[in-house]
Amino acid sequence: MSSLTKTVTFASALRETAAILIGKNSLHELATGGPSLDLPWPPARNPWDSTRHPGGSSSGSAVAVAAGMAYFALGTDTGGSVRHPASACGIYGFKPTFGAISTTGVVPLSGSCDHVGVLCRSAHDLPLIMGAITARSADRQAYQALALTRQQASLRGAVIGVVDSFSSGTDAHPEMTKALNAMLASLHQAGAIIRRIDTPPLSRFIACSRTVVYTEAYAYHGDAIDAHPNAYGQRTLDRIGKGRSVTVREYVLAKDEQRLLTQQLDAALRDVDVCLSLSSFVFPCPIDDQALIRDTYDLQARVPFSLTGLPAASVPVGLSAQGLPVGLQFGAAAGRDVNLVSFLQALEDAGLSGYTPPPA
Repeated sequence: MSSLTKTVTFASALRETAAILIGKNSLHELATGGPSLDLPWPPARNPWDSTRHPGGSSSGSAVAVAAGMAYFALGTDTGGSVRHPASACGIYGFKPTFGAISTTGVVPLSGSCDHVGVLCRSAHDLPLIMGAITARSADRQAYQALALTRQQASLRGAVIGVVDSFSSGTDAHPEMTKALNAMLASLHQAGAIIRRIDTPPLSRFIACSRTVVYTEAYAYHGDAIDAHPNAYGQRTLDRIGKGRSVTVREYVLAKDEQRLLTQQLDAALRDVDVCLSLSSFVFPCPIDDQALIRDTYDLQARVPFSLTGLPAASVPVGLSAQGLPVGLQFGAAAGRDVNLVSFLQALEDAGLSGYTPPPA
């Protein structure tokens, strides 16, 4: 089956549910985490402040949804590329468990970390969308039932795990930390049970992800970028080119670390309903400041869920003093996707999260 046939098959799944496909978005080249200003097409810009980065790599998808140009959009998430633009643009970005949405027809970046995810403006949109595109029949039925009955989870009695290692540090902007603490206070007031949970440090997830993603990206794209470097943006060449120097031993050790971190994070989340952490540590920087984008790209807690394949979502919780969106991250153990979506619906109905349209 050709890649074209695969893509059409995926699109047909949406059309069968009466979805109208209206077009493509401006994304980061090869999902490498731009933006690149040296490409033939212009990068998408943040709808809250057009001088700022909208997050990526599924940047245009989030911009289209946040600006009201589309009901929902799909994106890919290899290191946070659905949840990052969702946080930056003030919408919901949901990355399900690895494999829950087929990557058939998707050009790979890193085969062991690539996910397809959903960007939308309401938690109540998620079961409608996931019920149409999830690859698992049991989940499809559960999402469809959730969409029809709206029988969401209750915040009272919900066990919330707080991942301190994904939320603390001198790099976190005070307003991000303030939003996290306010969410914890609101959840406690609503009757939720708050627990601190131990996980490996964020630095281990990020280091492992770099090795795995760069190696797998270069394995797939290396021949093309080496043969035709002028056909690519410099950021793509720099990032994917890092995989050229990774040794077999380093890659095998990273894959062992990936399996270990997956086991440890999943085990830590088995005793809670959902976990809460920061998504981004900082607000979007100016889009033309390539050095600052590079320096701040890893100031986030999204990578652990892409590396391990566990479900996670960025949730809009308000605006900063500068009028920029603030997003927090909720995650869950592997396979608990429907439960996570049900919790997000309850969170929204309680007034603790929700979309705010950007200024015209």
